[in-house]
Amino acid sequence: MKLSTKFLLFVIPAISLSLFLLGLVAYTQLKETTEEKLLARMANQVSEASTLLQSKTTQAIKDGALIANLQLLKKYMVMADEDQRLLLLYPAMIRSLGAIQNILPEYFEIRIILPDGYEEVRSVTESIPNETEQEYETELFRRMRDSDKTSVQVLTNPDTGGYTLYAARPIKLRDPYLDTINATPTLRGYLVISVSLHDLQKLIVETLSVDRGFVAAYLPNGHRVFASSPAAIPSLPARYLEGDTTIFRDNHYVYYKSTGDQLLHFVSIIHTSEITSATNQLARKIALITGMTLLGITILLYMLMRLMVINPIEMLIEMSKKVSTGNLEVRNPHHKEDEFGNLGDSFERMAENLKKNSEQIKIMAFRDSLTGTPNRAMFSSYIKRVTARAERNNEQYALLFIDVDNFKTINDTKGHEVGDILLRDISARLESQIRNSDFLTEDITGSNLIQDSANLLARLGGDEFTVLLPDLKDPLIAGKIAQRMIDVISRAFVINGEKLYVGASIGITVYPIDSKDDGELLRFADIAMYHAKQNGKNNYQFYQESFNEKIQKTLGIETRLREATANNSLYLEYQPQVELKTGKVVGVEALLRWNDRVLGKMGPAEFIPIAENCGEIIALGDWVINEACRQQAEWIKAGITGITMSVNVSSIQFERQDVSQIVESALQYYQVPPEMFEVEITESTTMNDPVTAIVKLNKVRDIGISIALDDFGMGFSSLSHLLQFPINVLKIDRQFVLDILTKKNSLALVQTIIAMAHNLDMMVIAEGVEEWDQVDLLASLECDVIQGYVFSRPLGKDKIPDFIVQQNSLSLSLQKTVKL
Repeated sequence: MKLSTKFLLFVIPAISLSLFLLGLVAYTQLKETTEEKLLARMANQVSEASTLLQSKTTQAIKDGALIANLQLLKKYMVMADEDQRLLLLYPAMIRSLGAIQNILPEYFEIRIILPDGYEEVRSVTESIPNETEQEYETELFRRMRDSDKTSVQVLTNPDTGGYTLYAARPIKLRDPYLDTINATPTLRGYLVISVSLHDLQKLIVETLSVDRGFVAAYLPNGHRVFASSPAAIPSLPARYLEGDTTIFRDNHYVYYKSTGDQLLHFVSIIHTSEITSATNQLARKIALITGMTLLGITILLYMLMRLMVINPIEMLIEMSKKVSTGNLEVRNPHHKEDEFGNLGDSFERMAENLKKNSEQIKIMAFRDSLTGTPNRAMFSSYIKRVTARAERNNEQYALLFIDVDNFKTINDTKGHEVGDILLRDISARLESQIRNSDFLTEDITGSNLIQDSANLLARLGGDEFTVLLPDLKDPLIAGKIAQRMIDVISRAFVINGEKLYVGASIGITVYPIDSKDDGELLRFADIAMYHAKQNGKNNYQFYQESFNEKIQKTLGIETRLREATANNSLYLEYQPQVELKTGKVVGVEALLRWNDRVLGKMGPAEFIPIAENCGEIIALGDWVINEACRQQAEWIKAGITGITMSVNVSSIQFERQDVSQIVESALQYYQVPPEMFEVEITESTTMNDPVTAIVKLNKVRDIGISIALDDFGMGFSSLSHLLQFPINVLKIDRQFVLDILTKKNSLALVQTIIAMAHNLDMMVIAEGVEEWDQVDLLASLECDVIQGYVFSRPLGKDKIPDFIVQQNSLSLSLQKTVKL
């Protein structure tokens, strides 16, 4: 049977049936779409109301946590004497709560309720009578008492008669004077915030109500709270509110309920007539369109199908048979400008481009798209073959790992477009330093034409390159080639008329001297490159086992450092600072020490730089500030006053954190007066961003904390900086103090620093004083304070009180006899 006959017998009835089914499906889909839109509108209504309630609940919880964390509130709750509490703190508490309500007027009532239910503090934004001063028997207090955490609920307000959102937070505190630091916090009372629901009611009544539809809010027990049209809302089945069903239908209405564990259930209700009227009108339109389309398409297809479809299809079938059998020499006899003609032309082009495309795919898989050099995939394949050949023939080869120095700076400042040009130029220069003739003959598709003895330059990614030098007779040749590469990269690159300079750090490993594993060789070359960067960059280094050991040791210290604050292996020692005029101890400098159970005692010079490199210095700095404040508080309780606690702040912590906030929080927590605390910074800390540094230092000084500039005289600061920075103390670097007895320049510089500091109303501390002749000379120069081994080495916290008592009992003339 011919295709035309088949068309008449099967295609036309099939199309007719398809159109009928299409109309039916379209009606069904559009009907569902109409219903979905109505349900989506209902879902949006309850979602909008639920979102508003959830937002109010979440914000009330957050604000309750902030209010409960106020120092004034904590003091109020901890003070046991009720008369003193009401006399001294109650007015300030009312003012603070009133200020919060001025900012957040929807919190129309903020209360503090004692554990026995007595309402001791109440702040309201309007004149609301207090009907329940004793809350012990109320539903609100029962729910608060049964919860250990912040609780929220919607209940009837006995003072206003309306529904109110309550956020109640239990306040558990330790008495810093009576309780130990490990004592369990005691329940002191409850902070209760009463949140107005007027805006939620207004949203439901004015915004969410629609024609022939309603929105209402219900408590979990079924009581209705708000409604858009209370008189017209039908009664809801109890099982619907209690169950998990979202959508419920009856003969007259469709109901959509909010889901989840909520304080209120929001229900949107519409009449079923809204759905039926829309779907009936839609059905009539689709039936008319489907019938007319069916008649027209049937007639048109019968007339055109034979002319425009049957013959071209037979032609394409024939061409496809040829292609499927591997015959790529197909020709398209149907050259008309239509889809069939274009499809025939595509068959021709497909056969012509098949070989070219397959070859190009192989090239793309093994070439770097930016530089055109082999990529990581080809490098990995090639080094495995070179390793196998070297093992088989007992040969050596060298692997060079190249990293471009300062490339990131140029890429960030000049843009990625300039960076890409620079990488291409670098690749070209590197290629010029190896045997290009061998490299260019390589067949990267993996055929047997590749030479395993050819040098290979590959880009691994970013600004990292590798060079493989097979069949190496002498490892020193790799060093010469590396130096040539460094020299050629160090020359200026001219891009867009601008000269740019970079360097190269190169690590070198040799097979089989360093390793017989190609993956390990690459890792060792990376380690050697890293060592080259540490040695000033723009040089090459052969791999040594000590490099790996050093890196492993550094990684081990980093790992232990991250656990140091948790395993209590950190502690502080304190070096006394003695005033020259009186011979009395006026301060101590807190010095961080580390005694790890695995690594043992580590000196600050060893672990502090590692902590700064890995970012752990911030956690260590926070610990030092809090521990120093805690120890200062202990000494104050023991009667040791008038001693300034000095703490060093790392430049990294100073740049990344608000040091003033951290110090202020610690001082307040441990009740340490700010004038008994001092922050030490180095000169280099202020040089990176002087404007920001001045702002941060002023915030520290505004707290009342003294600021000391450590290691002064090392050449970073200028006089103009000293005039701008709010510095109270200059600490002369120990190197100048060490040489004042033997070098005139050091003596003159120290004398100048002391005179300059005094003229700027700054106190001067000399560090590293170890000889009494230095003490006498510094006293003649009117130095204020001495710190060094001449008086005492750094002492533990238990030895400081005895030293202070002993030192302060002696006159300055007897200090040489002081021994601890």
